[in-house]
Amino acid sequence: YFQGVVERSGQMSQNVLLSGPVGSGKSMLAKKLGATLERNALLYGNRVKFFHVNCRIDRSLQAILTKCMHFLGHGYPSRGFGFEELLQSFSDALTGDKVHLIVAFDEVDSLVISDPSSLYTITRLREISQGSQVFSSLLISKTLDYLKAVDLSTLSSLQWNSISLDPYSLQQLYDILSSRSQDAFNDGCVEDDSLELAAEIASTYGDARYALDLIYRAGR
Repeated sequence: YFQGVVERSGQMSQNVLLSGPVGSGKSMLAKKLGATLERNALLYGNRVKFFHVNCRIDRSLQAILTKCMHFLGHGYPSRGFGFEELLQSFSDALTGDKVHLIVAFDEVDSLVISDPSSLYTITRLREISQGSQVFSSLLISKTLDYLKAVDLSTLSSLQWNSISLDPYSLQQLYDILSSRSQDAFNDGCVEDDSLELAAEIASTYGDARYALDLIYRAGR
Protein backbone atom coordinates (compact mmCIF):
# COMPACT_ATOMS: atom_id res chain seq x y z
CA TYR A 1 0.00 0.00 0.00
CA PHE A 2 2.76 2.47 0.85
CA GLN A 3 5.18 1.53 -1.91
CA GLY A 4 3.84 4.33 -4.13
CA VAL A 5 4.50 6.84 -1.34
CA VAL A 6 8.07 5.56 -1.05
CA GLU A 7 8.69 5.91 -4.80
CA ARG A 8 6.68 9.10 -5.48
CA SER A 9 6.27 10.79 -2.12
CA GLY A 10 5.30 14.15 -3.61
CA GLN A 11 2.64 12.72 -5.89
CA MET A 12 0.88 10.05 -3.84
CA SER A 13 -0.63 9.66 -0.38
CA GLN A 14 -2.22 6.71 1.32
CA ASN A 15 -4.56 5.73 4.13
CA VAL A 16 -4.61 2.19 5.52
CA LEU A 17 -6.83 0.60 8.18
CA LEU A 18 -5.00 -1.94 10.36
CA SER A 19 -7.02 -3.98 12.84
CA GLY A 20 -6.52 -7.02 15.05
CA PRO A 21 -7.08 -8.28 18.59
CA VAL A 22 -4.93 -7.33 21.59
CA GLY A 23 -1.39 -8.70 21.31
CA SER A 24 -1.63 -9.55 17.59
CA GLY A 25 1.37 -7.36 16.73
CA LYS A 26 -0.32 -4.25 15.29
CA SER A 27 1.94 -1.66 16.94
CA MET A 28 5.09 -3.69 16.35
CA LEU A 29 4.19 -4.18 12.70
CA ALA A 30 3.52 -0.45 12.30
CA LYS A 31 6.85 0.57 13.82
CA LYS A 32 8.72 -1.98 11.72
CA LEU A 33 6.89 -0.66 8.65
CA GLY A 34 7.84 2.93 9.49
CA ALA A 35 11.55 2.18 9.76
CA THR A 36 11.44 0.26 6.47
CA LEU A 37 9.59 3.04 4.63
CA GLU A 38 11.98 5.74 5.82
CA ARG A 39 14.97 3.68 4.73
CA ASN A 40 13.55 2.64 1.35
CA ALA A 41 12.42 6.17 0.47
CA LEU A 42 16.03 7.33 0.58
CA LEU A 43 16.82 4.90 -2.23
CA TYR A 44 14.44 6.91 -4.44
CA GLY A 45 15.78 10.26 -3.25
CA ASN A 46 12.67 11.00 -1.17
CA ARG A 47 12.23 12.13 2.43
CA VAL A 48 9.59 10.10 4.23
CA LYS A 49 9.19 10.29 8.00
CA PHE A 50 7.07 7.99 10.17
CA PHE A 51 5.48 9.08 13.45
CA HIS A 52 3.61 6.76 15.82
CA VAL A 53 1.11 8.23 18.30
CA ASN A 54 -1.16 6.58 20.86
CA CYS A 55 -4.62 8.14 20.67
CA ARG A 56 -5.58 6.77 24.07
CA ILE A 57 -2.94 9.13 25.51
CA ASP A 58 -3.40 12.02 23.06
CA ARG A 59 -7.17 12.18 22.68
CA SER A 60 -7.43 15.26 20.45
CA LEU A 61 -6.24 15.84 16.91
CA GLN A 62 -4.86 19.22 17.94
CA ALA A 63 -2.58 17.59 20.53
CA ILE A 64 -1.46 15.00 17.98
CA LEU A 65 -0.63 17.54 15.27
CA THR A 66 1.24 19.66 17.81
CA LYS A 67 3.32 16.58 18.66
CA CYS A 68 3.91 16.04 14.93
CA MET A 69 5.22 19.60 14.64
CA HIS A 70 7.69 18.99 17.47
CA PHE A 71 8.69 15.67 15.89
CA LEU A 72 9.51 17.54 12.67
CA GLY A 73 11.66 19.97 14.64
CA HIS A 74 9.25 22.90 14.57
CA GLY A 75 8.32 24.52 17.84
CA TYR A 76 4.62 25.14 18.26
CA PRO A 77 2.76 26.30 21.38
CA SER A 78 0.19 23.88 22.75
CA ARG A 79 -2.18 26.76 23.52
CA GLY A 80 -3.10 30.15 22.16
CA PHE A 81 -3.67 29.30 18.49
CA GLY A 82 -6.75 28.01 16.71
CA PHE A 83 -6.98 24.64 14.98
CA GLU A 84 -7.05 26.19 11.48
CA GLU A 85 -3.80 28.02 12.25
CA LEU A 86 -2.27 24.77 13.40
CA LEU A 87 -3.32 23.02 10.17
CA GLN A 88 -1.75 25.79 8.09
CA SER A 89 1.48 25.68 10.10
CA PHE A 90 1.52 21.89 9.79
CA SER A 91 1.12 22.12 6.01
CA ASP A 92 3.79 24.83 5.71
CA ALA A 93 6.25 22.77 7.78
CA LEU A 94 5.84 19.66 5.62
CA THR A 95 6.00 21.62 2.37
CA GLY A 96 8.98 23.70 3.50
CA ASP A 97 10.91 20.66 4.70
CA LYS A 98 9.98 18.72 1.54
CA VAL A 99 9.03 15.75 3.65
CA HIS A 100 6.14 13.29 3.44
CA LEU A 101 4.88 12.40 6.91
CA ILE A 102 3.14 9.10 7.63
CA VAL A 103 1.31 9.15 10.96
CA ALA A 104 0.24 5.92 12.66
CA PHE A 105 -2.82 6.68 14.80
CA ASP A 106 -2.69 3.79 17.28
CA GLU A 107 -5.94 3.14 19.22
CA VAL A 108 -7.62 5.51 16.74
CA ASP A 109 -11.04 4.43 18.02
CA SER A 110 -10.34 6.39 21.24
CA LEU A 111 -9.79 9.53 19.17
CA VAL A 112 -12.93 9.01 17.08
CA ILE A 113 -15.08 8.33 20.15
CA SER A 114 -13.90 11.54 21.85
CA ASP A 115 -14.13 13.57 18.63
CA PRO A 116 -16.11 11.96 15.76
CA SER A 117 -15.11 14.76 13.35
CA SER A 118 -11.40 13.95 13.76
CA LEU A 119 -11.51 11.08 11.28
CA TYR A 120 -12.92 13.37 8.59
CA THR A 121 -10.08 15.83 9.19
CA ILE A 122 -7.50 13.02 8.97
CA THR A 123 -8.87 11.94 5.59
CA ARG A 124 -8.74 15.55 4.39
CA LEU A 125 -5.19 16.20 5.58
CA ARG A 126 -3.99 14.79 2.29
CA GLU A 127 -5.47 17.88 0.62
CA ILE A 128 -3.91 20.55 2.87
CA SER A 129 -0.90 21.13 0.63
CA GLN A 130 -1.59 22.42 -2.87
CA GLY A 131 0.52 20.95 -5.64
CA SER A 132 2.16 18.10 -3.70
CA GLN A 133 1.31 15.24 -1.37
CA VAL A 134 2.85 15.51 2.09
CA PHE A 135 0.71 13.35 4.40
CA SER A 136 -0.41 9.72 4.75
CA SER A 137 -2.03 7.85 7.61
CA LEU A 138 -2.22 4.40 9.18
CA LEU A 139 -5.29 3.90 11.39
CA ILE A 140 -4.76 1.16 14.00
CA SER A 141 -7.52 -0.36 16.13
CA LYS A 142 -8.69 -3.65 17.64
CA THR A 143 -11.82 -3.66 15.44
CA LEU A 144 -13.39 -1.40 12.83
CA ASP A 145 -16.49 -0.82 14.98
CA TYR A 146 -15.53 2.81 15.50
CA LEU A 147 -16.47 3.49 11.88
CA LYS A 148 -20.11 3.11 12.90
CA ALA A 149 -19.80 6.42 14.76
CA VAL A 150 -18.77 8.50 11.74
CA ASP A 151 -20.97 10.06 9.06
CA LEU A 152 -21.38 8.98 5.46
CA SER A 153 -19.22 11.76 4.03
CA THR A 154 -16.30 10.58 6.17
CA LEU A 155 -16.82 6.95 5.18
CA SER A 156 -16.89 7.88 1.51
CA SER A 157 -13.58 9.74 1.83
CA LEU A 158 -11.77 6.81 3.42
CA GLN A 159 -9.46 4.75 1.27
CA TRP A 160 -10.69 1.26 2.16
CA ASN A 161 -7.28 -0.35 2.28
CA SER A 162 -7.89 -2.71 5.18
CA ILE A 163 -5.58 -5.26 6.78
CA SER A 164 -6.83 -7.53 9.55
CA LEU A 165 -4.39 -9.48 11.71
CA ASP A 166 -5.37 -12.85 13.12
CA PRO A 167 -4.49 -13.92 16.68
CA TYR A 168 -1.15 -15.71 16.92
CA SER A 169 -1.20 -19.49 16.83
CA LEU A 170 0.47 -21.66 19.49
CA GLN A 171 3.45 -22.32 17.19
CA GLN A 172 3.86 -18.64 16.36
CA LEU A 173 3.79 -17.71 20.04
CA TYR A 174 6.40 -20.36 20.79
CA ASP A 175 8.63 -19.00 18.00
CA ILE A 176 8.31 -15.46 19.37
CA LEU A 177 9.13 -16.57 22.93
CA SER A 178 12.06 -18.65 21.76
CA SER A 179 13.51 -15.75 19.80
CA ARG A 180 13.04 -13.13 22.53
CA SER A 181 14.29 -15.35 25.36
CA GLN A 182 17.64 -15.85 23.59
CA ASP A 183 18.37 -12.14 24.04
CA ALA A 184 16.73 -11.71 27.45
CA PHE A 185 18.16 -14.65 29.41
CA ASN A 186 21.51 -16.29 29.93
CA ASP A 187 22.05 -19.61 28.14
CA GLY A 188 20.34 -22.53 29.84
CA CYS A 189 18.10 -20.43 32.09
CA VAL A 190 14.84 -21.08 30.26
CA GLU A 191 13.73 -24.64 29.61
CA ASP A 192 11.90 -25.40 26.41
CA ASP A 193 9.00 -26.81 28.43
CA SER A 194 8.51 -23.38 30.02
CA LEU A 195 8.29 -21.71 26.62
CA GLU A 196 5.82 -24.32 25.42
CA LEU A 197 3.66 -23.89 28.53
CA ALA A 198 3.57 -20.08 28.24
CA ALA A 199 2.75 -20.35 24.53
CA GLU A 200 -0.05 -22.82 25.24
CA ILE A 201 -1.59 -20.61 27.94
CA ALA A 202 -1.44 -17.47 25.78
CA SER A 203 -2.71 -19.27 22.67
CA THR A 204 -6.20 -19.19 24.22
CA TYR A 205 -6.18 -15.49 23.33
CA GLY A 206 -3.50 -15.44 20.62
CA ASP A 207 -1.87 -12.66 22.62
CA ALA A 208 1.91 -12.34 22.20
CA ARG A 209 2.08 -9.59 24.83
CA TYR A 210 0.56 -11.97 27.40
CA ALA A 211 2.95 -14.77 26.42
CA LEU A 212 5.97 -12.49 26.80
CA ASP A 213 4.71 -11.21 30.14
CA LEU A 214 4.37 -14.78 31.46
CA ILE A 215 8.00 -15.58 30.65
CA TYR A 216 9.22 -12.18 31.86
CA ARG A 217 7.48 -12.53 35.25
CA ALA A 218 8.61 -16.15 35.57
CA GLY A 219 12.16 -14.99 34.91
CA ARG A 220 11.90 -12.28 37.53
